[in-house]
Amino acid sequence: MITKALLALSLVTSVLTFSVPKRQSSVWNVANFKSLITFGDSYTDENRLSYILGNNGTLPAPGTYFPEGLNTASGGRTWPRFTVQYTGTTTNGIWIPQVDLYDYAVSGAVCSNNITPRLWIGTNDLGVGLFLTDAQIRGYTLTDYVECNFRVFDQLYASGGRYFVLFNDAPLQLAPLYANDTLNGTGSNQYWNPKPENHTAIAEKMHEYTTSVNTMFRYQAPYEMLIAGRYPDAHFAVFDVWQLLSDIYDNPTSYLNGSHPANVTGYEKHCNVNGTACTLMYDGTSSDSFMWFDELHPSEQTDRIIARTFVDVLNGNSSYANYY
Repeated sequence: MITKALLALSLVTSVLTFSVPKRQSSVWNVANFKSLITFGDSYTDENRLSYILGNNGTLPAPGTYFPEGLNTASGGRTWPRFTVQYTGTTTNGIWIPQVDLYDYAVSGAVCSNNITPRLWIGTNDLGVGLFLTDAQIRGYTLTDYVECNFRVFDQLYASGGRYFVLFNDAPLQLAPLYANDTLNGTGSNQYWNPKPENHTAIAEKMHEYTTSVNTMFRYQAPYEMLIAGRYPDAHFAVFDVWQLLSDIYDNPTSYLNGSHPANVTGYEKHCNVNGTACTLMYDGTSSDSFMWFDELHPSEQTDRIIARTFVDVLNGNSSYANYY
C-alpha cells in the first residue's frame, strides 16, 4: 500500500483560486509524506528520457531511484527536485530529505497514444502535432483527454495511492511557442517548423483549449470525489498552476529576481530551427530573470516558484489549490 506517498500528476495547466476548507487542512501535511511520485512530460521529467535514450529504448525498472539531474527542459533543476529540497531539514549541518522522489515523467509524453498518437501528458496533448493542429485520433475530443487523466488516477488508486495532486493545464497561450505577436510569439522554431503565420489564431485556439480543459477539471474532480465516489478514502487536490503562472506573467518583478530586468515574453535559450547552435541570453548569468527557458518550457526560476507553492499545497494551506 502506498499510504505515505504523494502522487502528483502534472499533465496540464490552468484557472481558479480557492480557499482550503478547514476540514481538509489537517489531512494535508508534508510531514506525513515519505515519497513523492510524479508523472507527466518535459515540464516534470528529470532523468527518465535520458535513461531511455541511453539504453536503446529500455525502460528503467519500476521503483528505480535516480539522483538529481540538471540536463532538463528547464535548463536546471525541476520542480519535483526543488520540492525535495524545500521539504528537507538541516540537522547539525547535515541536510536530511523529507521525501524520496520517484519521477516517472517522460519528456514528450502524452496521456494516451489511443487519443493523441505520439510521444510528443498535458502540454503535449493540447499542442502542436496533436489537438492544436487537429492531429488527434479521429473522433476523440478534449473530454476524452480529461477522462484519460482520471483513468490514470484509477490505476494509481488501485495500486494503493490515496493522496493525489492534479496540476491543471498551464496558460500555454503565454508561452512564446503559442503566443500572439503582441506577446512576442515566435515564428518557425525547433518545436514547430514550418509554423503558420497566423499567430493570433494559434494563441486564441490554445487559450480556448486550456481554459476549457481546466474548467472540466474544476468540476469533474469534486464530482468524482464527492458524488460518484470514484476514489473512496482518498484525498485529492487540484493545483491551479494556470493561475500561478498567469500571476508570474502579470507581476514579473514579484517573482523573477535575476540581475537583468524580469522577462516574461522572451526566453533564455535560443536555438536554430534544427535545435542546434544554441546560445543563452546574457551568457547564462541571469537565468532567474526569465519566466521561460525556451519557446515552450518554464525556466528553472519558474520551477522554483511552482515547487514552493506545491509545498503549500501539500500542507493544505495554498490558495492555489482546491481540496476534496
